[in-house]
Amino acid sequence: MENRQKIEVVNDSFPIPELPISLEMFDNLLAKGWRLLGDEFVRHSVVPGKNGYDLTVPLRVRLADGIRFSKSQRQLLAKNSSRFRCEINRIRLSEEKFQLFQLHAQRFAGDPNQPKFWDFLNECSDEFPVPGLEFDLFDGSRLVACSFLHLGSLGISATYCFHDPEYHKHSLGIYSMLLEILYGVHTGRQFYYPGYAYAVPSRMDYKKNFYNLEQYDWRTLHWWPAERNFRQ
Repeated sequence: MENRQKIEVVNDSFPIPELPISLEMFDNLLAKGWRLLGDEFVRHSVVPGKNGYDLTVPLRVRLADGIRFSKSQRQLLAKNSSRFRCEINRIRLSEEKFQLFQLHAQRFAGDPNQPKFWDFLNECSDEFPVPGLEFDLFDGSRLVACSFLHLGSLGISATYCFHDPEYHKHSLGIYSMLLEILYGVHTGRQFYYPGYAYAVPSRMDYKKNFYNLEQYDWRTLHWWPAERNFRQ
């Protein structure tokens, strides 16, 4: 997909409803390029870049045909599973998680787009607008990473992940994605939505390092197979 292709610029958002929506409606929004962030659904086809605007690329991993991990992903699963304990629960916000997020956010100090906790979650993210889960990773009794997932009937959507910078070498963000994919397969979902990447190389390219990857085409409004990024 060319970065400068001519497309209609999409930059839409709307607040989440006051009542929960159906899992099927959530699936429909995900399939049309929408993403749940905090108190809003958003979708945008371009973002400001170094040389104008860069094309965003919504991604999803097709789970219905079975799961296939690369050798390095299988090794990461085996290594981290032997060290870290994972607990899966409905989203439960706490001071411990806020503090862990602040440690994580220090990586982006000085960035005008430095993430804020409420950019991704709301106070009722466990049930609004759809059920939300958290994957908590522990090293012994120490909480070292949290990732958040929202549930559709056919798909699951990764909301955000943050981790203790001291554990950077363990690739806990990617490890959390692998656990989420496994959860999707084990619960019979067809799609895993990891969010957006970009048509140009960026620090979001780790999201492209999966088999059975698909990308959303803003011109045709359809999903098409995408090549796995072997550089990550």
